[in-house]
Amino acid sequence: MGWLPAQGGHFCSVCVTPGQSLTSLNLDCFTAEGHPFTGCHAELCIKHAALCLACGEPPQAIWENQFYYLFGFLFLVFIILVVSCSQISIVMVYFQLCAEDYRWWWRNFLVSGGSAFYVLVYAIFYFVNKLDIVEFIPSLLYFGYTALMVLSFWLLTGTIGFYAAYMFVRKIYAAVKID
Repeated sequence: MGWLPAQGGHFCSVCVTPGQSLTSLNLDCFTAEGHPFTGCHAELCIKHAALCLACGEPPQAIWENQFYYLFGFLFLVFIILVVSCSQISIVMVYFQLCAEDYRWWWRNFLVSGGSAFYVLVYAIFYFVNKLDIVEFIPSLLYFGYTALMVLSFWLLTGTIGFYAAYMFVRKIYAAVKID
């Protein structure tokens, strides 16, 4: 008998008998009737950690006239974002398939792109605490461009997560042999 931590402080019980394959494990906490965003909080927190690192460094590099650091740093953060989106999307799809819920397509795209919500929250925080904009038109421009940036980021991370999960699902179902 083993225990795996799950969402919201609950635990999953896992029973493994000798000779049982790991793909046939029964995870009690991941059910097909569960909330569509089961486990997305962990994914969003991990990607948010990479984003927090990226949000502070580029403006500092611009204002200190150190442009040569900016492109390498942003490339490194982009690689970290791609890897974390891919890995977490694969884990989410794996748990969903273990629960025999095969409707993973749109759920994975939405959850994978959910880190754009943190970008929006950070942009609002930055507007309220750092900027001194009080007029309507500059505020409208700021939030209009922020909305475009958040939508683009959601589409980017959602697509990365979806394609990673899609390749994973194709790979695991290609390994299934029917005798």
